[in-house]
Amino acid sequence: NRALLRSLRLLSRYDFHPTPFPLLVGLSRKRFIGEITGKATADRDPGSIGGALAAASLGASIIRVHHVGATVDALRVYGCLMDSPTSQEGV
Repeated sequence: NRALLRSLRLLSRYDFHPTPFPLLVGLSRKRFIGEITGKATADRDPGSIGGALAAASLGASIIRVHHVGATVDALRVYGCLMDSPTSQEGV
């Protein structure tokens, strides 16, 4: 699917460099997540959370989501793990 490949290429290869403006990424429950997971729109939150983590790791400053609580929890855990001293040591 050409649209799926385009979405994946954009998200996986694009490094969101700091700019004077915040960068918003909105991929929650999008069609490409359904194509990857095989899930209906209402069941795409876990895939959307995975996408939000990827966007955050690439430098997105604002992430539009449907399931705010679960996404915030995942981003907090991800942030703590990435900021921990052992993550810098490769342990």
